[in-house]
Amino acid sequence: MRARTLLFLAVLATLMGCSSKRITSKSSIYYERTACYGTCPIYDMTIRGNGLVTLNGNRFTEKIGQWKLQLTKEETRTLFNAVQDIRWDTLKPKYDSGVSDFPSTILSINHRKMADTVVITGVHIPSLDSSFAHLNQLVKGHSDRWKQVGTAADPVYH
Repeated sequence: MRARTLLFLAVLATLMGCSSKRITSKSSIYYERTACYGTCPIYDMTIRGNGLVTLNGNRFTEKIGQWKLQLTKEETRTLFNAVQDIRWDTLKPKYDSGVSDFPSTILSINHRKMADTVVITGVHIPSLDSSFAHLNQLVKGHSDRWKQVGTAADPVYH
């Protein structure tokens, strides 16, 4: 009887752990790279919980204009897990090197009870490398699945 109770509790704990990572329709990730005094890529991207990605490419990026991409459930889960697994409680809201030539990177998450943003300008934060790699790969990859839905002159909506 005790073994069954322990097994039941272990399964329940596992299921509860999995449900905390469930992506809801209201979940979103926002990722933006801003201008510098050179040719830094300038774009912003929103990933919704349903896997819809909208990309607004402004300058110095392969995708100029408004683009959309539909991710699979697994791709969406991977991205949300990468961003959710950041130790947000250890991050400051803003990191700034004080040098105006550097671009800024803005990362926001709104997922379940978590809503947080970090703005980074000219500073390397190693704990964000994995998440940034996933997001940058999303912009550069899936070339056959991106669909252009507007030009650079069209208004940008988030």
